[in-house]
Amino acid sequence: MTQRPISATDLFQFKFLQAAELSPDERWICGIVSEYSEKEDADIYHLWLYPLDGGLPRQLTHGYCINSQPTWSPDGSQIAFLSDRRTGINASSNTGTKSQIYLLPIDGGEARLLTALPQGAAGPLAWSPTGEWIAFGANRLRQTEWDPTEPYRITRQVYRFDVMGYLDQHVQDLYLVSVTTGEVKQITDDMYHNTYPRWSPNGKQILYSVQMASDTPCAFYAGLRIVDLSDIDTSDSNSDEIKPEHLVTIVVDDKWGDLMGSASWLPDGKRIVFVGTPRGLPIGTKEDLYVTDSSGSSTPICRSSNAPIGVGGRLQADMPTSLLHLPPRLLISTDSRYVYTRIQDGGSLRLARVALEGPESVEFISASAYSYIPIGMAKEGSRLICGKSTMHMPLELVIVDIPKESLSDTLPESKSNFAEKVERRAEPGLAIDTSAGDATGGQEYRLSHLNAQLLTELEVPTVRHLQFRSKDDVAVEGWLLYPNRGKAPYPTILYIHGGPHSGFGHVYHFDTQMLVGAGYAVLLVNHRASTGYGDSFSTAIKGDWGNLDYADLMAGVDAAIDSGITDPDRLGVCGLSGGGNLSCWIVGQTNRFKAAVPENPLTNWHSFYGVSDIGVWFGVEQLGGHPHEIPDVYSRCSPITYAHTCTTPTLLVQCESDWRCPAEQSEQFYNVLKANSCVVEMLRIPGGSHGSCIVGPPKMRRAQNEALLEWMNRYV
Repeated sequence: MTQRPISATDLFQFKFLQAAELSPDERWICGIVSEYSEKEDADIYHLWLYPLDGGLPRQLTHGYCINSQPTWSPDGSQIAFLSDRRTGINASSNTGTKSQIYLLPIDGGEARLLTALPQGAAGPLAWSPTGEWIAFGANRLRQTEWDPTEPYRITRQVYRFDVMGYLDQHVQDLYLVSVTTGEVKQITDDMYHNTYPRWSPNGKQILYSVQMASDTPCAFYAGLRIVDLSDIDTSDSNSDEIKPEHLVTIVVDDKWGDLMGSASWLPDGKRIVFVGTPRGLPIGTKEDLYVTDSSGSSTPICRSSNAPIGVGGRLQADMPTSLLHLPPRLLISTDSRYVYTRIQDGGSLRLARVALEGPESVEFISASAYSYIPIGMAKEGSRLICGKSTMHMPLELVIVDIPKESLSDTLPESKSNFAEKVERRAEPGLAIDTSAGDATGGQEYRLSHLNAQLLTELEVPTVRHLQFRSKDDVAVEGWLLYPNRGKAPYPTILYIHGGPHSGFGHVYHFDTQMLVGAGYAVLLVNHRASTGYGDSFSTAIKGDWGNLDYADLMAGVDAAIDSGITDPDRLGVCGLSGGGNLSCWIVGQTNRFKAAVPENPLTNWHSFYGVSDIGVWFGVEQLGGHPHEIPDVYSRCSPITYAHTCTTPTLLVQCESDWRCPAEQSEQFYNVLKANSCVVEMLRIPGGSHGSCIVGPPKMRRAQNEALLEWMNRYV
């Protein structure tokens, strides 16, 4: 078959895996698969059933709706899920398009509406061990609907948050709904955002995450709490009085990093395992795995302190799937000796095994050059069910046999050897192995083939792995993707990841594929601040944005030119968020680029401090103090300071409901460029939040794709 170059419209031919859950009898995976509906110009999400024995998958839901959060009943006979449709006896009720909980028997039949809450229901859902109750989240129900056109007063330090909106209106409490009667009981009552309920093994307690404290500059900080249900009369449907001060145990206070959904009970019901970073460490510091007592009376014990790279982590993809953005799932072995999860190792998300007892031990059980998202464990701990992605393949479902021994290139018996190996990533002249040839882990079986036919039609870029030295002689990793047609040197786009504490690597990135399809080479660089290379690498830019990160990127461009693949006279630069910040920085430092497309950038640290949902916390953590304390640092690290020197034609892409990098950040940069006669335009995306160009509605993703390609074609 003759393959063709990928185009911008191909994004809407793909199907994307959004979620997946293993059935209790380990016979099935219930997955959520999204696809584009041209009729609705919208994505639709449906439940699919995948047999683990290799049979054909079966679609369980139909119609133009969004289904999400599948959760199996303990006996495996039903699936609870969220849906925004109107069906059954309540089809005429005025519930709008807010999601409600439905129950679907897997042996056939229609889904049954379980809740009809005016405020809707939210996930994740958690089915009690007895099968009687489902725990879920929902906004607090108010006597009168909030009217955003009327005057209102705010008291929170962080009062609005990206995607969520104004927090007083959108923080969630936890509720229970009876599977048999549909009666709903509220089980938390506070102004926190309470999410990720997890039932204790005996079904008498629920572990959950709390965020969005009203008195903190960082709404990201999370804690863990347990609500004791033995004090709630679950037999009396009229008893809904809650006294949280008598019911709730604080397991971990709300001064930790991203442990939101990663917490899990151990089978003994007395201990909790979670992933997090304690407050006070430099921003960018790795996350570790901790074990703590469920009573909240003990200090959490770290089980990965000697591993130089963190537990969890994520790579920046460009595909509209929520599965990649979820906190790392922790799968507990049947003997409670190990946790299986993912670890970002440079440009890969690898499967790993962390010991819960004895000496610290962190072992890789999958090879590099792939990205795995653990979903479930089967066959008495001998198999993992995962989502898997590569540079050339969006997420698919796979089964991975767990090898009895760790891979040879990971943590051996001597933890110091492992530390030495990974820390060498930051030393000059040492190659990083990204091939899977030396060790592939266990046998792997493919469960889904969502895009098999489409991928056979599309050209696959050639990938060259790069390692080069920056100005301070530190080794930096990157990848150069380029067409299999035409002739080098190619016009090249430097595509910069956001975060900045994230990374590029072996995960599907549609923009990259689209640009290569249009005849460009694309350079991806994991510059200083990227995760997966050790704390010294990921925390190196604190108080000094625009120095080492910029030097790393320019060294990457020079390496790409030296390879003979990149044309030095035809360069473009782009990126989202932190990548937008560096795109704006670059065009104020050099005129070597012919075009720039910064998306939702941070351009002015002074104003960002006051308008971003993370501004006060992020500004202090990244730059080392408040603006009035170190005004020179805020100015020196702001792209707006140098914007008047820019001569590069620049297209700013700005989502108008972005509370992370609000629109005024692009507006300032736009006006300075206009005032100084630089070619500049701005694409405004009404209603879009910070990540809408990746995970938002099709019209937003389409607008970004077309604008990026058109601008590069016009000027590069």
